[in-house]
Amino acid sequence: MSTKLDEMWAALEAHKPKRGYAKAWATMLKERTCAAAWAAHHAAPAGSAAWWAAAAWATAADRHAQRAIDAIKGVKP
Repeated sequence: MSTKLDEMWAALEAHKPKRGYAKAWATMLKERTCAAAWAAHHAAPAGSAAWWAAAAWATAADRHAQRAIDAIKGVKP
């Protein structure tokens, strides 16, 4: 796993979603599997941290990991 993905997971663990996808989020963090990330992706709003985390996990792409980190921090693209 890349350093950027490690950074993403640390940021994801620190984030507590306030919407209806908290259970899917918790499962993603616990299991850290592609399937769990995709479940969180589908439960979360488009463009959210969970959305980008699933893309990063599935593709091992640092650019998606950074987007997940930015989404958590509220950074606009």
